[in-house]
Amino acid sequence: MAARGRTQFAPTIKKAGVPVARRIQKIHTDPPPVKRKVVGRLDVPVDALRGLARMEIVGDGEMLIENHTGIIEYSPADVKVAAKRRIIHIKGEDLLLDGMDAENLHIKGKIKTIEFI
Repeated sequence: MAARGRTQFAPTIKKAGVPVARRIQKIHTDPPPVKRKVVGRLDVPVDALRGLARMEIVGDGEMLIENHTGIIEYSPADVKVAAKRRIIHIKGEDLLLDGMDAENLHIKGKIKTIEFI
């Protein structure tokens, strides 16, 4: 059975002369089996389960980004948006942040390229 994640350990600490490893954090790369079953039965998108960014592009003039974590840079020619695991770099002309809240970002303008950094 493959491991779901990995555990990172801090440098070894000695307690009463016996080395003891301290656990810092546990990183899960795949959702637990229970979540996979729920997603399969309820038809919930995997991106919603993992908190990944979801993008909807309408032609070359409108874009909606869901589950973003903030704006890094904004100008009429460039928009850099932070997502959970990547940065989304949108290049274009006359780019405008038409609407934004904690989870959604609506961009209008002439979108030329979308790059994932």
